[in-house]
Amino acid sequence: MTLPIVLASRLLCVATAIGIAVQEAPRAVERLTDARRGFESVLVDQRRIDEPLVAPPEDSWSLVEYDAPKGRNAAYLFRGEPSPEPGPAVIWLTGGFPPARGGGYVWSPGPPMNDQSASPYREAGITMLFPTVRGTARNPGLQEGLMGEVDDVLAAARFLCELDGVDPARVYLGGHSTGATLALLVAESTDLFRGVFCFGPVVELADYGERDWPFDQADPREFRLRSPLHFLDAITSPTWVFEGEDGNSEDLAKLSAALANPRVRTLELARADHFSALTPVNRLLAERIRDHRESEFDLDLARVTAAYADFWHAQREARDLERLAELRRAGARWGEPHSLRFEVRSSFPERLAALTEGLAPLGFSAGPARQRAEGEDGPRLRMTLELNAPLEIHAVLDASRAVAEAAAELNVLEEGWTAAPAVR
Repeated sequence: MTLPIVLASRLLCVATAIGIAVQEAPRAVERLTDARRGFESVLVDQRRIDEPLVAPPEDSWSLVEYDAPKGRNAAYLFRGEPSPEPGPAVIWLTGGFPPARGGGYVWSPGPPMNDQSASPYREAGITMLFPTVRGTARNPGLQEGLMGEVDDVLAAARFLCELDGVDPARVYLGGHSTGATLALLVAESTDLFRGVFCFGPVVELADYGERDWPFDQADPREFRLRSPLHFLDAITSPTWVFEGEDGNSEDLAKLSAALANPRVRTLELARADHFSALTPVNRLLAERIRDHRESEFDLDLARVTAAYADFWHAQREARDLERLAELRRAGARWGEPHSLRFEVRSSFPERLAALTEGLAPLGFSAGPARQRAEGEDGPRLRMTLELNAPLEIHAVLDASRAVAEAAAELNVLEEGWTAAPAVR
């Protein structure tokens, strides 16, 4: 054994003996940009959308162009009220196939349970850019299925950073569904963004199922370089991934299991689907982005969970109030005894039994479980829960909330309620 090796061995023994931690070498980080370098995607289908973008409203919106690798791409730009100081800005990538293709819906807020326009940021006065990518909106190039589109979004981000009134240190990236998948790929390619928010992405491109992609599907590299799962360690911007338990939760679980990067955090929201988290979570994010001044952007996931729960109850109460208004218009009298009937469904009789038992102390009774009608989709068993109560707002809201919470806890489908005067 040579002298240097002997000395190294003794030093290692001494370090171990006195309790000095011998750290393992950090695992190598494979960056998406490095993996893509030198790879030429083979496009077997030439796809384009040659319809131009429709003109936006003239108040706070404008149709702009940004320099991208294939040429000049179109984008929608929203500007809030002028501010004496540069402020934050958000790039939002819409979903669908292809993602980030533009359309008039981006400036029209959707319903609260499915607002894919991300309107809370605009309501907070935050600058927003909705870029379109190659092969869409008459832009140059062909659709590549989440390959060159990454470079287009990076170019859009550079354009946004250079706009008057935008603080380049406070630019954020968000996306929904396929737009969220694209946002993750972008986050794996740059450190430009203060924060990244992904709602319902797919982390393995093959998880989209048997889609007719424009690239050579016989080459596994084509799929790998479009799948965020393989490059999560390359993300340096604080990144959050959200999905509802009734949405694409399988991919969220796959992402969570593979995570070793503390910069990426995931959250599955109870009682949410692929769309319903957009409004309440974006509201919270917009408030945080507008007021945030610290060097590191952070987000309390407990606050996100609470915000969604409050939103979910508010939507349910709004539907209950609409139903009460219908009853009142039909002549129902406030305060009169009524029979409230709640329809619930499950394929598991033991869950219906547990639901009945849990609600019995509140005065609910249950009819027998019955098979779903022929040709009817969904859980195979149906049951009616009944409660006699005065037709009063708080009594109805409390009863509806009790059924909804108990049903959600047992994963039983609750389909709403009807009311009829109680038999005297």
